[in-house]
Amino acid sequence: MAEVDYISNNTTLSLTETKFLGEEKASIAKAIADLLAIASAYHDISRGSERKHAEELMKTLVYKWLELITPIQYVPGLIDELSRIIRRPFWDLYTVLGEDFMNELIQETIVFKEKALTVKDDSLCKYTSLMEAKAIKLLSALSDKDHIDLEDYPVLATIFSENGCSSKLLKLITLVLQAILISFNFNDLE
Repeated sequence: MAEVDYISNNTTLSLTETKFLGEEKASIAKAIADLLAIASAYHDISRGSERKHAEELMKTLVYKWLELITPIQYVPGLIDELSRIIRRPFWDLYTVLGEDFMNELIQETIVFKEKALTVKDDSLCKYTSLMEAKAIKLLSALSDKDHIDLEDYPVLATIFSENGCSSKLLKLITLVLQAILISFNFNDLE
């Protein structure tokens, strides 16, 4: 069995084990995405304590998604800039962006991160382009604006102008994850 150069906790994973690990994470991400869509729909029709319950369920599911993605890259200043941009809570995203977009975003962050860590050729750039487009759309939806001027946000501008596909993809995934986490605390930002 061929070995790959992926080492975690002093254990080298075989190509087959790595493929299974990626498929398992992708399967869990799909389940999380589907459950988030259901929780979002429930949130939209509920009131009072039921609505709070739906919000807590969505937080729990997003934290489970976070567990699948971590560790993520630290990008100095990113949280500050995202906090200035975000003006909508997470639960509005399914209405604004649609269930399909959100499901794809949640699943692709997992799959694309695995690819960023294992693929070492130019084919990775297509995944980077896809994640870049989704990150821009997500930020626009969370900001309640049609367009975000990157000149006002130097950290974001640096991420979006980066040339290396692997590094850029990992930073875009960090951006998406942190934006979603901040959107759970939207009311605290005002």
